Amino acid sequence: MTLPSREFPEASRDAPSMGRMGDTGTGHAPAPPSFSVIIEWDNARLSELDRAEQMLRQLYRQIGQLSPTPNRPPEVLIIYDRGDVDRAIIDTAVNRAGLEDDDLAQLQVIAAEGLAYYQQKNFGFGLSDREIVIFLDSDVIPEAGWLEGVLEALGRPDIDVVSGNTYLSLESFYQKAFALFWFFPLRSDKPELKRVGGFFANNVAFRRSVFSENPFPDLPAFRGQCVVLARHLENTGRSIYRQERSRVEHPSPNGATHFMWRALCDGHDEVVLARHLGRSWLDRTVVGSMKRFAWHLLNSARRVVRSRKDVGLSMVQAVSAYGLALSYYGLKLGGELVSHVSPGIIRRHAKL
Repeated sequence: MTLPSREFPEASRDAPSMGRMGDTGTGHAPAPPSFSVIIEWDNARLSELDRAEQMLRQLYRQIGQLSPTPNRPPEVLIIYDRGDVDRAIIDTAVNRAGLEDDDLAQLQVIAAEGLAYYQQKNFGFGLSDREIVIFLDSDVIPEAGWLEGVLEALGRPDIDVVSGNTYLSLESFYQKAFALFWFFPLRSDKPELKRVGGFFANNVAFRRSVFSENPFPDLPAFRGQCVVLARHLENTGRSIYRQERSRVEHPSPNGATHFMWRALCDGHDEVVLARHLGRSWLDRTVVGSMKRFAWHLLNSARRVVRSRKDVGLSMVQAVSAYGLALSYYGLKLGGELVSHVSPGIIRRHAKL
């Protein structure tokens, strides 16, 4: 499935900002804290390259609006696995985004060997040295004000981690259906900053001291390490907030093959996380898998009925969206059942 090319409205880099972070009213905005943006190039393999180009373009536009400290400019670190990604593809995206001669940030494209999604994030952190570390995925597109909102939130000393509002694109029926039943919330129009119990790893920032003591855990799972880390941070008294106005658009699974493997791998990860998080004995069995499947069906029905108008679906389309949810969660259940018997099967054959 090909996602349409699109641009988000954005102020010119040279235009004056009406809401620059920390503006004291004197016309001189203090420089933001030093920060690194770490971008994994794992998800870009599965989405359209156009999304990565737009992500980079939006990121640099927003960096240019912040008046960063000249002697300590932001870092942008792109991490990729040389065994899975051709470096020329990244260079093409950087050039097409117009960043090859841009001096707003210290851009580095760094090869790794045999590292998956979360491992690339940890690896990139080890190569950074700024006081704020932002993890942004290669397949999300930030809206205007995303970066300013993240840094503004971390201007509060009581906040250790801040995430943004990650929502799904609504450009087609398929994407609208996923927005109704998948785990991402709908796009929020609220500007609020509130304490939460978790975050998505595609749109989150840490104080350096916090992440250095609490990196993403090494687990035999495709996704879900952010759930484990968030639980640990909460248990150790760290504060996690969500800045609702720091919005990024995330794609739905890209085509039938990605749809199938994402669902199967979600099932695999559910079994792994149930064991790692110490859930009840029942939750770690097939009975627990059946309970989760039933919950997904009920929750999907509730979300489709409640929010179909919010994403622009008719009643007939909503029924079809629920059918897509049944297919996805049926495959997820299959992934769980296989993983109860032999989790290595999905790990060996998954195409994620």
